[in-house]
Amino acid sequence: MALLRTRRTRPSNTVIVGAGVAGRLVLKELRRRPELNYVVRGFVDDDPSLRGRKIEGIPVLGATKDLSRLRKEHALDQAIIAMPSVAGASVRKIADLCRRAGLETQIVPGVVDVLTGRANVSAARPVSVEDLLRRETVVMSDEVKSHFAGKTVLVTGAAGSIGSELCRNLVLLGIRTLVPLDLDENGIFELDLELRGLAPKVRIEPVVGSILNAAKVEWVLDTYRPHIVFHAAARKHVPLMESHPEEAVETNIAGTKQLAERCAAAGVETFVHISTDKAVEPASVMGASKRISELVVLDLAAKSKGTRFLTVRFGNVIGSRGSVLDVFRRQLAAGGPITVTDPKMTRFFMTGDEAAVLLLQSVVIGRPGDLLVLDMGEAVNLMDLARDFITLSGYESEKDVEILAVGARPGEKMHEKLHAADEKIEETKHPRILRVVRPRRVELRGLEALLEKAAKMEREELSRALLAMANAGGRP
Repeated sequence: MALLRTRRTRPSNTVIVGAGVAGRLVLKELRRRPELNYVVRGFVDDDPSLRGRKIEGIPVLGATKDLSRLRKEHALDQAIIAMPSVAGASVRKIADLCRRAGLETQIVPGVVDVLTGRANVSAARPVSVEDLLRRETVVMSDEVKSHFAGKTVLVTGAAGSIGSELCRNLVLLGIRTLVPLDLDENGIFELDLELRGLAPKVRIEPVVGSILNAAKVEWVLDTYRPHIVFHAAARKHVPLMESHPEEAVETNIAGTKQLAERCAAAGVETFVHISTDKAVEPASVMGASKRISELVVLDLAAKSKGTRFLTVRFGNVIGSRGSVLDVFRRQLAAGGPITVTDPKMTRFFMTGDEAAVLLLQSVVIGRPGDLLVLDMGEAVNLMDLARDFITLSGYESEKDVEILAVGARPGEKMHEKLHAADEKIEETKHPRILRVVRPRRVELRGLEALLEKAAKMEREELSRALLAMANAGGRP
């Protein structure tokens, strides 16, 4: 990624926000490339000990609160936020100060992008909503790297948001072979090209296929003999699954059951089932199907003598396909309005990078049969997210682009939870990964009858039975 790829026809007076290592690298890059036409007038930094000092001959002009004054005094045009490890709340504050000062604003990548080699610290791009949600950086531990080194890993749903992020991180861990599996042919094709460029020494064996195809699943397991399986394939769109409950049951329950059972029979070392906050006290078909899939894996874990079964639960991945931010982008491109379901509705969000790193860490610390929950931080109000998105797109919120509240869609809750009222949470050795302590052992009864209703497309009866079973802890 090149720094500020567009060349300027006239010099742009620039201030670098952050006088640390990243800020100095940005300065070095701008000096190395004078044709970009950026003239660095100074740094700003909130560390009072830096005030009045010079860094590489460039003065520290003041603090971030001084940006409006400094813009006038130094005729500033541009601000580059060079603080890759700062939390999202701080990015939000700084970006707002830059906006109020009338400065065009860029930001260097987060620490994870830099550490994984996807971007240079000296790279910069426009501030995005993802930057505003950035939390304390999660860095891959040496323990994770040694655990995965030399392993063969299968990822289902590999062309999806979480699956693809897992693949990107896995190929940088020194694994021997990666088997990305998905029914999305184009997605797998594009991912294969990307991964080969990212890690040419890793053996990539892309597979186009469905977890519902028993023969294909057995062939994959027999052919590649994976040590670790990440199961990310799932039906995930809440309103669609309300209309098509048989799809949620077949993929999320029957598909998970079949895959997990065959992994156990094939001697897979570790099976990681990826779940969702919508599985907690579910109010939707999708959430109920994911809750029952959790119970299926927990039941297999109790019976397994070889394979270690883990389930990891977390919230939404910001910017994933079909996510609220993806919808906002499409709506803005069409000229608006931006729609939110309810002004009070909240959701948990994390970036794909963050989720992938924590999933990999979960494999290292998880015990057989664990149900783990990723710490999602504070829930985000969707109306606030819409306003931030509009502002960062260069418009004045609600003055230039209308925001409409259209009401909750079928199956949607106002607020999600990461664990149920009767589930207790305990810490693990990783501060961002929590363990769910279940009040009782689950009992799966009536599962075959549920699958039969799905096969016959008895939709109304299927939806009722699904929700009843999920909220009864596996008993219809």
